[in-house]
Amino acid sequence: MPPRHTFDRHDEMPSVKERTGLLCELKREWVQLNNTRPVSRIVTGWAANNPVLAGCTRPGDIVDLTRSTDDAQDKDEILLCLIRLFQSGQQLAGRVLLQAMLPALTSRVSQIAHGSPWRDDQMHIMVAEFWQVITGYPARRTAKVATYLLMETLHQFYRERRQEAPMFAWVDVNATPAGTDPEVGQRWIQAENLLKQCRAAHVLTEDEADLMEAIYLRRETSIEAGDRLGIAPCVVRKRCSRATHKIKAWAAA
Repeated sequence: MPPRHTFDRHDEMPSVKERTGLLCELKREWVQLNNTRPVSRIVTGWAANNPVLAGCTRPGDIVDLTRSTDDAQDKDEILLCLIRLFQSGQQLAGRVLLQAMLPALTSRVSQIAHGSPWRDDQMHIMVAEFWQVITGYPARRTAKVATYLLMETLHQFYRERRQEAPMFAWVDVNATPAGTDPEVGQRWIQAENLLKQCRAAHVLTEDEADLMEAIYLRRETSIEAGDRLGIAPCVVRKRCSRATHKIKAWAAA
């Protein structure tokens, strides 16, 4: 039976028509993760120590497991296992969680940003909020895990949309100040100025400021930044998310 979602095609690179944007980057990253031996060894280790992941040898196997089970409790146990692994420092587990939830998250973004040229910006924000939600997931919550993850992410997403604090995620990372739509260029310039203010006020560490500049102003992908820094792309996105929250808290103070 063919995969139900494009996000379940663990070995299929994005098409030529999908060369840009966050979803394209996530698809490319996912294929790489599923075809990397060190990653396979990590997942095999998880499966050896967690019966709910028995038989899994790569990240895609875990996603397939969440899709194939019809038992709500079994699915909750799989997701809870990933959350515990993530909260114990296993960044890869967070990336697997994100992949499992991407169909629901992208569906909501499509509804919210229907017809908007800023759909990719909205997706950046939604993913950033998801990372925050799984970071703070309450241990006492053991039922309807997927529903909680989706609804809490949407809650955080709408709350951030209501705030007036500047957000780097709203910058069109495919744009430059010159030769673009004036509104896009203005957003880029505002982000550049905001980053200068954050450096001067020591809102971010130098490493955080450099990473934000690389991702949102020099247009590095999280894969490129991860390769340069020697960290996983999901860690890059988490650090950007944390830095964005610092900026918003400072700007709203």
